[in-house]
Amino acid sequence: MNKQSKAISTKPIVEKKAQAYTSKPLTTSKPLFEKLTPYLILTALCLIVYGQTFWFEFTGLDDSFFLVVYAQYFAELKNFWRGFKESGVLDYYRPVLFGSMIVDYQFAKTDPGFYHVTNVIYHLGACLVLYRLLIKLGYEKNFALITTGIFTVHPLLSQAVSWVPGRNDSMIALMMVASLNFFLNYVEKRKLIDAILHWFFFAMALYTKETSAFLPFLCIAYVLLFKKISDNISLGMVIGTGYAIIGLVWYAIRAEALELANKNGTRFTSIIYGDSWIGNLPVLPEQIGKMLIPFNQQNFAKFSGVSTGLGIGVIALFILITVLLKKVDKRVVAWCGIWFAMFFIPTIIFIFADSGRYDYLEHRIYVPFLAVVILWNEWIRAYFAGDEARESQKKMFEYGLIGVLIVFLGVNLIYSLNFKNPENFWKKAIEGAPLSSQVYRGMGKVYYDAGELEKAEVNFMKGVDLNPAEVNTISDLGKMYENKGGLAGSRGNADSANINYNSAKRCYTRCLKVDSLGPMSAMFMSDMARIYEKKRQLDSAEIWYQKVILKDPNNWQAKFGLGVLSYQKGNVAACEQYWLDVARINPAYNDTYINLAVLYYFTKNYDQANNWLDKLKAKGVDPASLNPGLVNSLAPYRKKS
Repeated sequence: MNKQSKAISTKPIVEKKAQAYTSKPLTTSKPLFEKLTPYLILTALCLIVYGQTFWFEFTGLDDSFFLVVYAQYFAELKNFWRGFKESGVLDYYRPVLFGSMIVDYQFAKTDPGFYHVTNVIYHLGACLVLYRLLIKLGYEKNFALITTGIFTVHPLLSQAVSWVPGRNDSMIALMMVASLNFFLNYVEKRKLIDAILHWFFFAMALYTKETSAFLPFLCIAYVLLFKKISDNISLGMVIGTGYAIIGLVWYAIRAEALELANKNGTRFTSIIYGDSWIGNLPVLPEQIGKMLIPFNQQNFAKFSGVSTGLGIGVIALFILITVLLKKVDKRVVAWCGIWFAMFFIPTIIFIFADSGRYDYLEHRIYVPFLAVVILWNEWIRAYFAGDEARESQKKMFEYGLIGVLIVFLGVNLIYSLNFKNPENFWKKAIEGAPLSSQVYRGMGKVYYDAGELEKAEVNFMKGVDLNPAEVNTISDLGKMYENKGGLAGSRGNADSANINYNSAKRCYTRCLKVDSLGPMSAMFMSDMARIYEKKRQLDSAEIWYQKVILKDPNNWQAKFGLGVLSYQKGNVAACEQYWLDVARINPAYNDTYINLAVLYYFTKNYDQANNWLDKLKAKGVDPASLNPGLVNSLAPYRKKS
């Protein structure tokens, strides 16, 4: 019989306790620098690859949208805590995720550099706790370090780091794996502090992204696979009680927050579920294939027959390796499979209601990828376990993996440049998916934001040609015509303004024909109202705003527009009521406060006018930055304290 390998134990993964659990004299402890060396190496790798992102701009895919549309929300630090009791951003109840952006906003406003720095910090944190988890699971340190290094620099994860909204996956990975580390501590040592920290990081993950709700099941699977149930009944009762409390509180608060968003009209439901997962299944082989061979990487991915075929081959290879390595612990394979399935399946079971498309984004593989890294380490352990003849191959094996790491690092250094700026991002997206209407829409929005309306029109038109039913692109085309009409009007060219306004109206009419009963129809009705308002057809504008209210009684944009129309018609009472409703429904919209102050000023209700300016100040907003003339006009009427 071969002697047991000195470097890698042949015992099952969970029977080998981490060195931290053993009792040794203080004099045998390693120097601090030596202990920190693996973490310093991972930090260096992370900075080598992603340090360049500190100078990247936003891409124009959701990131700049968040920071522009929700700027007023992110600007108020108190919304960090408020986000736990109400859904402030889109469909999602993710208060920790959006809280991270609120914190970033306090330091950087809309400067992208700071957001990229924090993205790298979250990724680095996830990599460090992954390495620690591998050590706790009993894997050999050198291989744990190298495989974690491969994860750190892997091109498939670039989107999670280089694209600001991708942080949701690196954040839950950081918190989940930290939670798992403390769970393993508690399983071995039964110290209450470990249970508390396990629950804390689980709760943080849960409030970051809802898929973290699967973490308790992953922990339960660990105990069922690796431990005697009879010895762990008390553990299950203690940990399970914590899960129940955290889960029930989260569910209740989340349900209330989303219900409040529905009532207030601030939630836009864009995601639907059903049998869409069948059409999305190619994501599985494509993503697994890119783990081994990062080929055909796209920042705006689309299904590819080549990538699917390559991925099927890689899956077959993974299965073959697992079968051929006789000493692979099947429990580890099962646990990794459960991990991968629980966090991968939710990423493929939805489509967007407005377009019927699947949002294929590579950052969603981040958490499932963690399970694959554990599997890699189990393969390595099984290959060397108890075979002294293979000991001589170990160094060569390490050098080979380091070579893979260096190659992936180089590939990612180049690939991550795709996220450098909006024009780079969308040009690469068009190269990768030339038949996608979405990429032309994205490029059109870049030009629109830059004021290059002719180029924007060309790209929007290409998008509409590729998918005539894509209402978002049609709507953006309408807004482009609306903008052109406004510019023409400001130059005194009424005929050109009217032509462009009519073109915009045709776009919005087309949107309503395609999506007359859909979730976005209220928005298109608001667009129609706004066009009639700009054409000075106020009665028609009011009719369309009222249609919006009939469909969505708490639509604050329509109420704001009706307030403006009422003001223009001299109906002060109606104007006041509409704007008060807007302030109640969407207190983050600062223009309402200014408009109410203006209304009260012209009706000589100076106390109320100053009161609304004071409410802005209480939110941390300087009214003079929004309307300095109004502030100066009201100053003489302000009561002295």
